[in-house]
Amino acid sequence: MEKKSLSSRRNFLKVVATGIAGITILGFVPPILVGCGSSTSSVNTDDTADAGKTITVDVSLLKTDDTAVHSVTPSGKEILVVRKSPGVFISVLLVCKHQGCTYPSIDLSGQKISCTCHGSQYDIFGHVTQGPAIANLDTFTTTFDAATNMVTVKF
Repeated sequence: MEKKSLSSRRNFLKVVATGIAGITILGFVPPILVGCGSSTSSVNTDDTADAGKTITVDVSLLKTDDTAVHSVTPSGKEILVVRKSPGVFISVLLVCKHQGCTYPSIDLSGQKISCTCHGSQYDIFGHVTQGPAIANLDTFTTTFDAATNMVTVKF
C-alpha cells in the first residue's frame, strides 16, 4: 500500500511539473516573437497622421548651437527640435528610415542620432552618416518666436 501511494504522488508531481513548464514556455514565446518585428514601438509611423497640425516647443534651454530638446507630435511620435544657430531651428522625426524603429531605440547620443535596432546613424540634423539606412530622417518646418523663446513645428 505504501508503494502505491509513492507511485501516485510521483505521477502527480510529474503532471504538475510538466504543466508548469508548458505554461512557462507559452508565456515566453509570444514576447520573443513580437520582438522579432521590424518596429520597436506601437506608435503610428504613418507620415500623414500629423499632416497640417502644429505644436509649440519651448527652446529657452537651448543656449548653444547643435543642441536639442525632445518633444512629441500630436500622434505621439518623438521628435528632436535642434538649434542650428541663433534663431534657426530644425525638427527631426525619430523614426529610423531603415525599418521604422522608433524612440527610445533611436535617440540622440552625443552629437549623433543612433538607432540600436540595426546600427544606423545620423548627424544631429537627421542626415544619414552610417547605414543600413540610406535615407535621411524626416524633418519639419519650424518658426522661431524670439519674444517667447518658442518654436512652432508644422507637420
